[in-house]
Amino acid sequence: MKRITATDNERLLRPFTVEEVKDALFSMAPDKSPGPDGFSPAFFQHFWNEIGGDVSHFILECLNGHAWPIGMNDAYVTLIPKKAMPTYTGDLRPIALCNVTYKILSKVLANRLKEVLDGAISAPQSAFLPGRLITDNVLIASEVVHYLHRKRQGSTGWCALKLDMAKAYDKMEWGFLEQILLRMGFDGRWIDIILRCVTTVRYKVSLNGCLTNHILPTRGLRQGDPLSPYLFILCAEGLGYLLSKAVLSRRISPCVVARGAPGISHLFFADDSLLFFKATTAEAMVVKDCLNTYEAMSGQSVNFNKSCILFSPNTTADLKNAVTTVLNVDTVNNLGKYLGLPMGIGRNRKEVFSYIEAKLRHRLAGWHKNVLSRAGKEILIKSVAQALPTYTMSIYYLPLTFCEHLERIMNQFWWCNKGSGIRWMAWQRICSPKAVGGLGFKHLNRFNLALLAKQGWRLLTNPTSLTARIFKSRYYPNEEFLDAKIGANPSYVWRSILAGKDILTTGCVKRIGNGESTQVWKHPWLPDAVDPFVHSPCTTLDCTMTVSELVDPVTKDWDLAKLNQLFDARDVGLITSIPVALDFNDSWCWREDSRGQYSVKNGYKLLATLHNDGQHINFAWKKLWNLKIPPNVCNFLWRCLHGVLPTMVAICSRRVDVDTCCHLCKQHSETVRHLFFDCIHVQAIWNPTYRQLIAEDDDFPACLSKWLAAANESIVKWCVAACWAVWKHRNALVWSNKPWNPTSVIMDISNMVMEWEDMDLHDVRVRTTTANASPMDVAPGTMMIYVDAAVFVDLREAYVGVYMTNSAGDYVAAKNGSIRCLNDVLLVEAMAVKEALSWAKERGDNNVIIYSDCQMVCKWFDSVARDLSYAGCILEECRTLKRLFESVSIRFIPRSANKFAHTLARATRSQPGPMCWLSVIPSCIGHLF
Repeated sequence: MKRITATDNERLLRPFTVEEVKDALFSMAPDKSPGPDGFSPAFFQHFWNEIGGDVSHFILECLNGHAWPIGMNDAYVTLIPKKAMPTYTGDLRPIALCNVTYKILSKVLANRLKEVLDGAISAPQSAFLPGRLITDNVLIASEVVHYLHRKRQGSTGWCALKLDMAKAYDKMEWGFLEQILLRMGFDGRWIDIILRCVTTVRYKVSLNGCLTNHILPTRGLRQGDPLSPYLFILCAEGLGYLLSKAVLSRRISPCVVARGAPGISHLFFADDSLLFFKATTAEAMVVKDCLNTYEAMSGQSVNFNKSCILFSPNTTADLKNAVTTVLNVDTVNNLGKYLGLPMGIGRNRKEVFSYIEAKLRHRLAGWHKNVLSRAGKEILIKSVAQALPTYTMSIYYLPLTFCEHLERIMNQFWWCNKGSGIRWMAWQRICSPKAVGGLGFKHLNRFNLALLAKQGWRLLTNPTSLTARIFKSRYYPNEEFLDAKIGANPSYVWRSILAGKDILTTGCVKRIGNGESTQVWKHPWLPDAVDPFVHSPCTTLDCTMTVSELVDPVTKDWDLAKLNQLFDARDVGLITSIPVALDFNDSWCWREDSRGQYSVKNGYKLLATLHNDGQHINFAWKKLWNLKIPPNVCNFLWRCLHGVLPTMVAICSRRVDVDTCCHLCKQHSETVRHLFFDCIHVQAIWNPTYRQLIAEDDDFPACLSKWLAAANESIVKWCVAACWAVWKHRNALVWSNKPWNPTSVIMDISNMVMEWEDMDLHDVRVRTTTANASPMDVAPGTMMIYVDAAVFVDLREAYVGVYMTNSAGDYVAAKNGSIRCLNDVLLVEAMAVKEALSWAKERGDNNVIIYSDCQMVCKWFDSVARDLSYAGCILEECRTLKRLFESVSIRFIPRSANKFAHTLARATRSQPGPMCWLSVIPSCIGHLF
């Protein structure tokens, strides 16, 4: 069971740093409830410049083995209701409120632990680990449950046991935790630190505003401690080990959903567990023994009253009774929900997903009791109402009619007050982006497809994951995911994933590495944003030729003779612009992302483009939403521009029998133009200066467009404030019978303009810039290398300039040259960094600092996130080169401080060769520092 290597222990026990302490603190939510110290994380974050040094020193001392002060690990226990109307104590969940200083320490340890857990935790567990999602367990469980439902023949039945652990965190034995850590191979020093966090806790219970005396526990993990979730899943490996051992000894048969698929005996997500085995008395007894053994060692106990078991239809009644008797659980026809989502979805999908509508109506009913502005409704719909079905939509495809039904509910809430009113605009128009006149609400069906495409992306780019191996064996054993078909008797979750496949087919391309898995005429692999396929017809006998056959094995570069023989000029130009990276495998990447990673945002944007939602961007809309005025006023202007402001003429046009006469003058029809500009009672508030901005035949949209285009922001704000004040006082007259008072309106306008100007003064945007390092910042013997790249897009050419100084700032050497160009600025900047590192290594320099004016490359250089772009390949080569130096760092500087390298790179095109840098020195002196 030893899974932690010596290298892992070295990573865990490396010296702790101040940066880790700061990162741990600022990763916490600022408004978390305070513990015994009375402070929330917001206090420490806000005053970090004043107290950061002392806090960091204290925590590092504690981590290095020094004694902890009394009270540091104290916690207040408060009870959180599990349900709306708790009746019993079991309906309450205890949460520990810890001191912020302890939580920072615990967070630092948790961040370290996360780095090694991926190799220590088995595939059936997907909780709290980077790269593993809760949806992985749901996908696997849905597929296995579907297999059980369709298992109607055969002599042997199968069953799924859903377990509920009683007070899982609270009953964990400390001795068991220590043994698990030892058996997994953790170093004794790391175990001592972890056990100190767990065993030195003291509790006080907060009850009705009063605190009890100290309670000294002898077991349990705190819910509220950042370290607890990771310790719990480590302990859960004990049960997983017992079950896996029983599988290896063939005492338990894992469920295999298709030929070649990995067997599934258990799925764990924290304390939510599913076990799968044959429906026989012998296997049920083995499972029972495993659970009893785990309970005896860990202190955990299964709540059999809340556990249940599902049998496949071919299981006989006698076997069902025998198995349920052994396990002492109830039999069900459907497992209900697992991890919050329904299992075994049948034909009546609207009924299955009705809980989403119920939740939505419950939330909206509560909001109707509050007084909300239009801007408030917009925020609540976007952040809450449209977020409610997100989790379900990430796994299941909601029927289009059901999505439209939910949208009608939201549309009614948006336009109507307490359920009654006019729906002034179709929901589809409101869902358009703000830049084209909508409000940016999500189109639920498209958002659903973009979320499902994310699951397809994970199957496509992580083929070795447990989820991908199961689905591949079941539905596309001899193909890639993009070639998969619906198959025979598919599960609903597979149907759902395939619904989002078209998005990936449209937006995915192959990034070429060694070219061995990319077929020349089948896959999209050329760097063309419009058409990435090869246009040249296949003239060879083997049309399954791979890209690797186009690379010369001697030169390690493209075979130009073969390229010119097989392809036309367009294809040859695109192919030769691709950098050859034989050390990397080919991979799928998303062409609309700089790192090649698919995101739901990009998928949704692609669908909007395909539906022509982003083809008519009006910059007046952008200016409107960028005005520094209150959101409800922006929404007011939006309604005016669309003609959906409820003036009397607009109401009459919606077939409502009303008098269209203006409420102020009682003479003319109340249109937007008349109400804000032409009414005799309103004209008095417009002084001649602003009146000149209103032409006789301009409607309100034309006037606002003029203000936004020609006038300065102060004049725009005054005009907008005037219209807003007129509307407010007009409504006060209509609904509260308050008399019209021009003087009061003018005072309101002045007050609003002053208030909005104050908003501008307090809208401080912090801009962080990194200054160029001076020689005082660099250790003696370190070389400072300034790099930059110049890309000439029209000519498909790129050049690099490198300038080196010593630690005193004196010139040492310079270099320039051309590089292969994809018209990808990030790729070229990364290649410039690689060129600088290679050059420094050739010179024998072992301590270097690279300065680049490309902030993204500087950020990605030390990133561990997966990068599927061509720039990612180059940066990975840079990280390999980095290991050959004693010290290497890369820093961002503004282009103004990198003028020498920038000018050197651009001058390369006009004067190539090794002497180019001599010609540009006169124009660059004075720009380096």
